Amino acid sequence: MKGQMFLIAGIILLLGIITLANIMNIYSVFEEMRHTEASDMNYRVDNIAREYEYMISAMSSQSQINSNNIRSFTENITQYEDVEIFFLLAYANNSDYTMWAGNYLKDSINFTANMSYSIIPDWNIFLDDKSVSFIINNATITDIEINISYTLNNENEKQSLPMRITNNSIIGFFDVRLNENDNFAKKRIFVNRTW
Repeated sequence: MKGQMFLIAGIILLLGIITLANIMNIYSVFEEMRHTEASDMNYRVDNIAREYEYMISAMSSQSQINSNNIRSFTENITQYEDVEIFFLLAYANNSDYTMWAGNYLKDSINFTANMSYSIIPDWNIFLDDKSVSFIINNATITDIEINISYTLNNENEKQSLPMRITNNSIIGFFDVRLNENDNFAKKRIFVNRTW
């Protein structure tokens, strides 16, 4: 009878060890799933950023610069993905420059742009979600640096963008953020094309 009790206790102990091993294995599966989701999110953010780079390259081959393609793409991607985007486009053609700022960050932002060596005042605007604003200026200098800052959720974001006015050039700054299931991926890109 004693041997049977030891055998039963051994079987129960063995089942407990097997159960614990399976529980530990489940944890690693969850960790791997979370890692895969994060990798997928980073891939999708990179893909969106590459699309903006392609659009800037395509815009530089056109005779008239139009920001509608950027705006349409941004509106479409924000409808189907849980993505937030801020963009700034600046185009120069020997004598003047045009800037577009777009807010698709799902919140209103305060946006400031100042141009170094420029006689115009700072561009301070309040951008609602899903809105685009633009400004056109004459430039009396050849090189400017556009310093932008915007505040979102009490976080101040700053970026400096160099631009040459003497050539036909276009620059784009894109802040792309993807939120999904308590995961977060973010990418900022700066694209500069001169022709």
